[in-house]
Amino acid sequence: MGDFKSHVTLAVEKAKVAKEAYAKGYYSVMADLAYKACEQAVQAELARIGATGIHYREHSEVRGWVRRHYPREMADRFEDLYGLYIDVGYSGRTPIGVPERAFNHMKAILSFIGRRLNVNFEDE
Repeated sequence: MGDFKSHVTLAVEKAKVAKEAYAKGYYSVMADLAYKACEQAVQAELARIGATGIHYREHSEVRGWVRRHYPREMADRFEDLYGLYIDVGYSGRTPIGVPERAFNHMKAILSFIGRRLNVNFEDE
């Protein structure tokens, strides 16, 4: 696990490129990076709270931590975003409304974590 600043930087970069991909209609790239941006934001929180000995390298471990520590609405968004990351990010399928849902989940999750950490993931 990296340090707080490294995870924030990675989350910001991935979110920025996810936004650019969304605007250009590259939805598989957007879904992939949207989930990974949120995952990096969670890693930043883990680094901030000094979760020593915790090494969330697997998606399932990160999702489990989110389920245990975030309000249900955010945990549900995170879980749905993960499903979209798999469906769109790997298959390239983009049913109507799915890219928007993934993009909106990313924005909401990053805003929520940003408030917890006093970080603006859109402007860092």
